Amino acid sequence: MLKNEKIALRYARAYLNVYQTKLLEHDNERLESLAFFLTRNRVVIAYLAVPRLSMQEKELFLTAMLTLLRISDSFINLVLVLLKQGRIELLEDVVHYVLHENQVRHGMQTFAISSSQALSHEEQQQIVQFLEHKIGSSVTAGFSIDPALIYGIKLQSESLFFDNSIAKKLKDARQELLRQVEV
Repeated sequence: MLKNEKIALRYARAYLNVYQTKLLEHDNERLESLAFFLTRNRVVIAYLAVPRLSMQEKELFLTAMLTLLRISDSFINLVLVLLKQGRIELLEDVVHYVLHENQVRHGMQTFAISSSQALSHEEQQQIVQFLEHKIGSSVTAGFSIDPALIYGIKLQSESLFFDNSIAKKLKDARQELLRQVEV
């Protein structure tokens, strides 16, 4: 973990230590929207780094933007602390860690599940139940179709990765052949 990531994680944990019991489901959904927004609009952080803007202008901009996204006052205050401490570049990581740490504290994990073809609702349920059984915690899952897998499935969370696809087997076979040729 890089130094800035460690600092972002500390901010996230401190925030959750104070506000976790007050966070509602819609707060998490709004923070997910903020994370998506920041990923798609990296210019926002660059704008806040412009030295000619006064601190007051930056605070007004951030407050207005976060209010439009319906972010809680407690989180807006955290963002303003980041700004005042010259650490606004950590915002995207802080949002990410707040979401992740909150899930961990509630015994949940989120998985991105890709399959080579569409899965029925029943198949999706079976995969979620299998994961919950294997990891011993609640699972939320997002499903997508990835034809590049050729055939098979790929499961990925913050800390776990499983790829049982033809594409992965072909890649592994290619690497093994290259290793044998080098010897």
